[in-house]
Amino acid sequence: MSIGIALTLASCFVIVSKSGAADHKSYRVTYSYSCCSWKLVHTDYRPGNRLTVRWSPVPDSSLPNVRLQLNAWIVGPFPTSNFLNDNTESPTPGSGLHKVSAVAVRLSNSVPSNPVSVIRLPMNTAPGYYDLWTEVVWLDGSGSGTGATIIHVSK
Repeated sequence: MSIGIALTLASCFVIVSKSGAADHKSYRVTYSYSCCSWKLVHTDYRPGNRLTVRWSPVPDSSLPNVRLQLNAWIVGPFPTSNFLNDNTESPTPGSGLHKVSAVAVRLSNSVPSNPVSVIRLPMNTAPGYYDLWTEVVWLDGSGSGTGATIIHVSK
């Protein structure tokens, strides 16, 4: 029994069939998204700057074919990066903390694309360390994933 695999790039289908078998199964390639570039994280930002989060498609045929929402935001400032390294949950704005979000990006996970999220730092952004959070949400309610890294804002 041989297995034939064909990849049609235009429609992003991977077709797996078993020769001689009565059943044929088709699997649709879907995509999740990841980010963040070395440059994004290792730039010293200033008030008024833009953080451009470039999302990269990651093939994952285990995901359902759904619409996704990509979110990005920062929370801070914090006086040191140590506090952020020790915490794994997004801090709640308040007590001197501020949250600045990019406009959410919505797209289908059945076709790869290279979307961007832009966070504009207000002119009154205080110097310090900020938690940069990214999130992929399946809009059918079946799941989500988050990640965080640290950026720095100077005067």
